[in-house]
Amino acid sequence: MTNITVNTSKILNTVSPLLYGIFFEDINYGGDGGLYGELIANRSFEYYEREVNPAERPADAPNIRTMCWETVGNCSFSIEQRFPLSKAHKNYARLSGSAGTGLRNLGFCGEGLAVREGQAFRFSCYARNASPVKLTVRFADDAGNLYGSKTFSLVRCGRGWSKYKLTLTAAGSGRQVYPEIILETEGALDLDLISLFPADTFMERENGMRRDIAELLRELHPAFMRFPGGCIVEGRSFENMYCWKDTVGPLASRPTNWNRWQMEEYQINGQSSADYFQSYGLGFYEYFCFCEDLKAKPVPVINAGMTCQWHEALLAEMNELDKWIQDVLDLIEFANGPEDST
Repeated sequence: MTNITVNTSKILNTVSPLLYGIFFEDINYGGDGGLYGELIANRSFEYYEREVNPAERPADAPNIRTMCWETVGNCSFSIEQRFPLSKAHKNYARLSGSAGTGLRNLGFCGEGLAVREGQAFRFSCYARNASPVKLTVRFADDAGNLYGSKTFSLVRCGRGWSKYKLTLTAAGSGRQVYPEIILETEGALDLDLISLFPADTFMERENGMRRDIAELLRELHPAFMRFPGGCIVEGRSFENMYCWKDTVGPLASRPTNWNRWQMEEYQINGQSSADYFQSYGLGFYEYFCFCEDLKAKPVPVINAGMTCQWHEALLAEMNELDKWIQDVLDLIEFANGPEDST
């Protein structure tokens, strides 16, 4: 038997205070559908799919712009692009029908969400209508049971968009409940950027993180947080690689992007990740704020001029790297510069 003597009073080496941290990547619904508090999937009807040859698409494949949405009752639901909300949000939903019909969001993985009696949610949307319309936002399950609702009227504003905000409180508890937008009167309207957040987000940030997941991460006491990941920043082409500048500013100006981990060819337990995307609602500003809330040093990762090595592995020419170098310099200025900095 060998005896080992440990002298705990003598320090031989200094351990870096930044040794222990966390590495976050927007994968497996880690961002949208996970840490990010948004509960509406494909909230802007901008679901982004990698380029697919039309000949390869099955005849019964769903309209990708309507992914995660379905109609309630016999109503007309289409995706339009005339006079959009913004350049970043080119698609919107046009809904018309009789009273009692509307739209239902299936949520991430198509299984709705769980609600607790008394739990408050913040609902918002952009809407446009040519004639008076009254809507009800509600929680309902497949059996028709209701778990809370609120009715509001739209102003008449022609081609202009108006934003509506309200608080919806759950009147019961359910494990597979769907958010629905129902016409209270016969009519037609356009909808975009439909959002539903728990009112009690982490540190009460309006566009923030789910409290339960964020508190678990805080209990790890990480010295740093690396974001938004590794392969996620590379994309599959120079057009859809991650650009941090697209993830800051008003939500209406942030485009939806294809997610590197959207791999429809792989399935787990019969489910694929074909409906996975990046809304960019969880962006670099939110990441920096979250690091402050965790009291962790931010370690941002940005693209170095190459796409994912797993697929095309495209590399920018040395004389074309100025764009990515400038992105690094701009990020440093964004994080450290004064408020009036460009």
